[in-house]
Amino acid sequence: MDIFSLDKNKFIFFPGLLITMLGNVIFSFATGLFLLEVTGKSSIFATNLILASLPLAIASPFLGIVVDFISKKLLIIVADLLNALLMLFIFILWDKIDHIYLIYFGTVLSSFLTFFVFLAYDAGKPQLFPKEWLIKANTISTIVSSLCRILGPLIGGIVYSFTDIKYFILINSISFFISMILECFLCFSKKEKR
Repeated sequence: MDIFSLDKNKFIFFPGLLITMLGNVIFSFATGLFLLEVTGKSSIFATNLILASLPLAIASPFLGIVVDFISKKLLIIVADLLNALLMLFIFILWDKIDHIYLIYFGTVLSSFLTFFVFLAYDAGKPQLFPKEWLIKANTISTIVSSLCRILGPLIGGIVYSFTDIKYFILINSISFFISMILECFLCFSKKEKR
């Protein structure tokens, strides 16, 4: 892998991962707050948060195997594109469908797609970075993941306070599109045959 590809991957990998994970966490938290305010039921807020972690609990044993057999770059790009289209779909249907079911659907599907992206990024690190840079890549990836889990609810609360939730969903769609465009420029090296 040449130095240009390494530098390019560094500048695309981490922002792409950050945008995808943060977009998902903020969406599930901000929409959960919206549901809490609209319904007044903490059980609905809690259900939304549970649905956000459901794909991880149910699908993680199977998705790792799937990720190994599919192009990681293609998987990352398609999952972020689907996430962007999902948010756009929710934005368009916002005034036409019951918000509770629309948000539940969006939370489950977005979490599933985000988990796919995370797994593909994680499994693709050896193809994105040279051996001597893998430890740094793993460390930074863990920091990005932790920051998203910590800052996501905080930012979600701020977003909910100052933005109409419908337009936040549109902005989230645009951010997933930006992430997908960035990820088109990732350079994956070919797997070494064993």
